[in-house]
Amino acid sequence: MMAAVRASKRVSIAWREQDAYEDTDTLVLTIHDFSLDLRVFNSGPQKGQMDWSTVAKVSELEGSTKGESPGDAKMLIKR
Repeated sequence: MMAAVRASKRVSIAWREQDAYEDTDTLVLTIHDFSLDLRVFNSGPQKGQMDWSTVAKVSELEGSTKGESPGDAKMLIKR
């Protein structure tokens, strides 16, 4: 079962065969089975403007935490 409330901040993202970077301040709040994701540009011409925001229903993928710490669980996001 997921923790009742969790907050996380993305440090960086890397796409296949590219260097990691971060051009947003990204905050994700997870409350029971729901997730709120807010991203605001932290540099460039759109600095201070919202990149995107979404609310989703999330659940752990069966077997995704085997041998991993609970914070490393893979999530299925349904928007």
